[in-house]
Amino acid sequence: MNKYTEGFLSSISFFTIIPLKKSYPINKYTLYFLSMTGLLSGLVSGFIFYLISPVNRLIAAVCSISFLMIFYGFNHLDAVMDFGDSIMAGGDHTRKQEVIKDKYTGSGGVGLLFIVYLTSIAFLSYFPTIYGFIVVISAEVGSRYIMILIMYGSKYFGDGLGKVFIESLGNNKSILIINAIPFIVMAFFNLYNMAIIVILIAVMYLFKKRVEKTYNGMNGDIIGSTGEISRLFYYIFAFIFLISGFFYII
Repeated sequence: MNKYTEGFLSSISFFTIIPLKKSYPINKYTLYFLSMTGLLSGLVSGFIFYLISPVNRLIAAVCSISFLMIFYGFNHLDAVMDFGDSIMAGGDHTRKQEVIKDKYTGSGGVGLLFIVYLTSIAFLSYFPTIYGFIVVISAEVGSRYIMILIMYGSKYFGDGLGKVFIESLGNNKSILIINAIPFIVMAFFNLYNMAIIVILIAVMYLFKKRVEKTYNGMNGDIIGSTGEISRLFYYIFAFIFLISGFFYII
């Protein structure tokens, strides 16, 4: 088995609940396929939305988002709550780092959880069947790519998986390029996907700079939360494009 095959299986094993016969090491080759896991999860989640939305779009959105939360093993949900608690914590970066790493969940975590997921469901439920199908897939690919961008060239705090991933990524531009391939493919189906991704990257770059300044670095919870927040932003931007008449499918 070559290193890229192991990297793909490592990415599937770590980022999803798909059972594999053995465990695989987490390294830079794991990160080569992060966007691919988004494509995989997005295809299934999008298909769920596609099947149910003719009956009821709200139920379709709930089922689609619920599948994603389960598929990722609720890991990102926990990250969102930890991040939410730290946002609400007063004090300097030392205090925020302490809060995001503790085991307790407060009102900030519950609040951010509701904002991220309920708002995502609300925006997704607006999209007609085929539009929603494309948006779900594109948002997952885009959000996983944003996670790569957030880690690229960042400093870390703590000794968790955030450190492992940031050190594995380093300044490896080839990982950025490989992970860009899935959403370039998606742009073939909707050329405005690329515009939405560019806007998303710009917004999340500013987000990254703000977080690094506030927390004096990144950790796994911030990285995971960024993926979930990026999905919400993608839905919002796609919604704006759709009501403006710019979103279309070839």
